[in-house]
Amino acid sequence: MIQFPIISAGSPLKLKFLRHIPHSRFSPASAIEPPISSSPTISKCISPTFPPDEEFFTEGVRSAVQLALPSLIQRGLEPIYMHIGAPIELPPSGILEKLRETISANGAHIYSLPRGEEQLLNAVAHHMKNRYGVEVNPKEEICIVPGSCPAIFFVLRDLVKQGITLIPTPGYPPYATASEKGGHTILGMPLSPANNFMPDVDSSIKELDQCGLIDDVHSLLVNYPHNPTGAVADLNYYRNLIKLAKQYNLLIVSDMAYGEIYNPTGEKPHSIFEIPGAKDVCIEIHTFGKTFSMTGDRAGFVIANRDIINLFETYLKHVHIGNVPKPIQLAVAHGLTSRECMQVVAERNIEYKSRFDLMTNGLRDLDWQIDNFNRAGFFLWVKVPEAGKTSREFFNDLLCKAGIVVVPGSDFGSEGEGYIRISLTQSREKLAEVLERLRTNGFKYDK
Repeated sequence: MIQFPIISAGSPLKLKFLRHIPHSRFSPASAIEPPISSSPTISKCISPTFPPDEEFFTEGVRSAVQLALPSLIQRGLEPIYMHIGAPIELPPSGILEKLRETISANGAHIYSLPRGEEQLLNAVAHHMKNRYGVEVNPKEEICIVPGSCPAIFFVLRDLVKQGITLIPTPGYPPYATASEKGGHTILGMPLSPANNFMPDVDSSIKELDQCGLIDDVHSLLVNYPHNPTGAVADLNYYRNLIKLAKQYNLLIVSDMAYGEIYNPTGEKPHSIFEIPGAKDVCIEIHTFGKTFSMTGDRAGFVIANRDIINLFETYLKHVHIGNVPKPIQLAVAHGLTSRECMQVVAERNIEYKSRFDLMTNGLRDLDWQIDNFNRAGFFLWVKVPEAGKTSREFFNDLLCKAGIVVVPGSDFGSEGEGYIRISLTQSREKLAEVLERLRTNGFKYDK
């Protein structure tokens, strides 16, 4: 479980809570920890950033599945995996055709340009204008990145000056990992139904200012559509963040991994760059993996001002030499500008909406509580329906009794306790089977 200090509006801050305290799960090896090897050379010279026994949040889920698997197979229960945010469908056919066309072309397998291929940079600019109404200079304000997670690590670990970083809790675990690796003090902003999973950043910043700590706050991370809850921010929320960022000289990092997955009958998620002046104080990170069902191809992009994009390019030159392989970049560029490919994305959003309706209606029939709020992405954030059970205990019950694999809410931080995250990337047929397994294995709760 991620543990870090919490900042909550209306509660006086205590300096002891703001001191950077290494967490056992994320701490580098130190003199008080067991050596990583019996070899004197390794013990003397190696101090890994991620200790060998460190467990990423989904690894705990995988380990539990492996332990439960023999019993499940014996009972004829093949696990149904609802824990990973990875679409199971193939990319749109137009993208696959472009891959086949470009993969054997001359120059396809030499280094790509560190900032990204011109075709994709132009396609991203086209997409930002068409989808969000945002003008972006493809030569100066975009950088292609090998997935959104490496971009998050670069920003929080290497780019932002050491100081206080504000991150959401519950939240995507790499936010805390990357911040700690950068030597930052981490303050968690609690998200809950009471604040519509949008913390009162204004009050939190003012509290820090009153305590004389505002000059130590360098970055604030927001993630909408939010993982794990699915909450969506509106433009007024972003507008206020920009005002605060300019007033207190803060860098806002907006993670929009799920920006293209939304209810087609509702309001579309917004880019923070729809707010004038955002380029002065913001970085926004997108991924193609969720949009085009290409999570394994590791491709995304960053929008920021010229100074920040130059730093991204320098980082990629030194660390990656090039960037995402050219065939993938050219295929994604085709996808962003192809009406047929984007129509597939729209049709899949309709499918996600039908899965959402199927699961929410089915869980409510079993007397599970589903909070009502504006959602996007493909996750359901659901309260543990059994009184007295922790999220980890309930996760184990679902796995061992019904073969259903979710993620315990506590894996996303202490504020996630009492919830589970359910991914809706399985087919409707599989989701119907999940509901039947719940019904027949004791997960119906009479009011």
